[in-house]
Amino acid sequence: MARGVRALLAVAHPGHELLVHAWLCRVAPRVFVLTDGSGRSGESRLATTTSLLRRAGVQSGGLYGRHTDAQVYDAILDARTPLFVSLARELAKEIAAEGAEMVVGDAAEGYNPIHDAFRLTLNAAVELARAQTGRSIESYDFPLFLPPGPADSR
Repeated sequence: MARGVRALLAVAHPGHELLVHAWLCRVAPRVFVLTDGSGRSGESRLATTTSLLRRAGVQSGGLYGRHTDAQVYDAILDARTPLFVSLARELAKEIAAEGAEMVVGDAAEGYNPIHDAFRLTLNAAVELARAQTGRSIESYDFPLFLPPGPADSR
């Protein structure tokens, strides 16, 4: 698969794009990042991802490090579902506007609640985009902590 395939990469934190770096360079998807990756330190890791994307000639999307990790954790703990519904709708619009044929993102692995919540949000966004456009849109995930393999073996 080479450049020209309309694809999006949506990850929960900066740095996750490194796990699919060769694919990212080959396909040049528009990249979306939920948090700034600040974790407990409070220091954003977004600049490193921005630099990597720039070197690869890849553009970021509208959702790009908008939230801190603490903000998303608090939303999960407080069951603030409107945040995730809003994100799903926003991503669906971007998927539809890009004419995306494929969306790739973090797998839900039961390791990090932000990763899992964002995977569910991304799944909803893809379904919304399919309904809005009537197009087939492939959705793939990649593991961050478990070994690669078929999803049913994880």
